[in-house]
Amino acid sequence: MKIQAMMAACCLVLAAFTPSSGFSATATKGATKVGFKEIHTEQLKQMMDAKKPMLLFDARKKITVGVLPGAKPLAYDASEQTVARVVGSHPKDYIIVVYCSRTECPLSKYLAENLIEQGYTNVYKYPEGIEERMKKYPIDKTEG
Repeated sequence: MKIQAMMAACCLVLAAFTPSSGFSATATKGATKVGFKEIHTEQLKQMMDAKKPMLLFDARKKITVGVLPGAKPLAYDASEQTVARVVGSHPKDYIIVVYCSRTECPLSKYLAENLIEQGYTNVYKYPEGIEERMKKYPIDKTEG
């Protein structure tokens, strides 16, 4: 009985000191502590080819290479008013895919976290970014 009580106390202490924000989490396959998921080139291409309803947001500050067809620019630190304007009447659980240049670019991660913080629940980060997409499936530099 004492052991069970001690284990329960330890669990409570651990729970009390576990950060709840999740913003230190590194995105991995599937859902993460911050609530967004990752999508990769083949999955995204399949969704786009199937014309799956979704919003695509380009988190880059300066666009120097192509844009995914249908993507809109959205700053990683966009305010709730700006996000509401670009999301429009879509519900908070609508599929949203965010991307930037390449794997090393953190802007899509920051945008995904911002969207989750604002209550959007179906957010995907495309970590490979536009550069990897263009290597596998070239797109017109002016598309978007």
